[in-house]
Amino acid sequence: MDIGKLFRIAVTPFLLLCCTAAVSAQSHSPLSAAIADSVEIREKVAVDWFIESIASMRKRDPLILENARGVSFRVSREETTLYTAVAVAPRAADGTYPVNGRGSWILYRDRTSGEAVRIRLYPADSPEIYLQFFPGGRHSGPNARAELYLYGAYPGRNVPLGVGFEKLYTLSSAELLRLVRRDLLRNYAEPNPLDYENTRKTAALIRENLSRFDYVEDAAYDENGRAVNIADEEPRSIPKTDNTESGKLEVNCSGFVKWIVDGIIRPLTGSFLKIPPLKTATVTESNWLEGWEEAREPWFELDWTRNLAAAAVSAYTGKNTLYPQSGVDVTKEFFAAASAADSEGKRSVVTNTGYVKNNGYDMAALKPLLYMLAVTEPDRFYLGTVRSLYDGKKRLPASYSGKTYSDEGGRILPQYIHDAAFFPYFDEKGTFQVAVFESGDETPLDEFMSRYAGDYIHLVRIKSPAWFSPP
Repeated sequence: MDIGKLFRIAVTPFLLLCCTAAVSAQSHSPLSAAIADSVEIREKVAVDWFIESIASMRKRDPLILENARGVSFRVSREETTLYTAVAVAPRAADGTYPVNGRGSWILYRDRTSGEAVRIRLYPADSPEIYLQFFPGGRHSGPNARAELYLYGAYPGRNVPLGVGFEKLYTLSSAELLRLVRRDLLRNYAEPNPLDYENTRKTAALIRENLSRFDYVEDAAYDENGRAVNIADEEPRSIPKTDNTESGKLEVNCSGFVKWIVDGIIRPLTGSFLKIPPLKTATVTESNWLEGWEEAREPWFELDWTRNLAAAAVSAYTGKNTLYPQSGVDVTKEFFAAASAADSEGKRSVVTNTGYVKNNGYDMAALKPLLYMLAVTEPDRFYLGTVRSLYDGKKRLPASYSGKTYSDEGGRILPQYIHDAAFFPYFDEKGTFQVAVFESGDETPLDEFMSRYAGDYIHLVRIKSPAWFSPP
């Protein structure tokens, strides 16, 4: 996919929050309030704050000014290690003026020379989403360039605009949108929160049923609803412990994602899924495993999620569809680059690895990936499986990469070790959300990503149902 198209997709939150009433009506968006437009304020302070010498500007006290609509803005100076930033921030509902809040406009100037380096605009209710504009460069000439930062990734970078950089100082939000639409947003429809209704409802129903579960290793339910061991499909006979309550559904991570898919399958087919077909191998490239395939089953969780998703395709279409023909793998390449931090916390732009066959994506890309999938594939949810370094007993950190054995002597292999379900959507306010369910519990997305930092995540897609029926 070309950078322009990626950028069109990713700036959607800006459009949702800034579009006119006519556009909102067309997309059935419930949003009625645009981003607070700071153009009047910027016009008043441009000379004193954006153009005047850096030494003189630093002497100025913060200002509180109102635009014609009565919206208050705070003009202030923010110092960073390399830059002096001029922030024009609208008043938030709590009475504060957050510099990274929705609608904030920031000009970064070199601390020494005062030269303008970039403009940053926060178009959404998240400090992790912002547009940046830069002065012209070698390839764009005198015209400004644009990029979008999205949860640690860059869907598009160095996109040339049709105006000079200083012109952006006094462009209104509407004018900027028209500029961006002309160059980057042709023939693109903004997400409609109503398109995510099935995803939101399914996630809510799963959430309502979480109290029914206890975690038990190797536990799932077969096509007849019987509690069985996944390994041998024999009925389970597991002594109750202090951590398991009588009457609870007992599942591990694999059994739980099967329970979710069973809630889609049963209303269509009249039964739950059989377990043996879910173990069908989907990977043949295993020479590097040196005979460890049977003992370690490194692909089991990947096979399980792929076959679950293919079974859902079969149920939806009424045709028996096996994994190779199902098209369920997520392999899209959305990002031109990523942001990475070194050991001292300093961030830099790095090349994005994208999708790796039979491995998936770097865990750091999961949040922006789910955002882009929500925009481009509305009303889908995703089964994800985590690929980690594993010594046969425990997950190992990425620092063990390149080693053959762990400190305890276990053979280190890349192995899929954990399954989860991800439900990305835009809520009624147009805010991006992700519900993450694993092993009968719900986990914040950031917590999940932190737990498996350095690992890979492989995703398969499933259409969100209008009839989810919890087994």
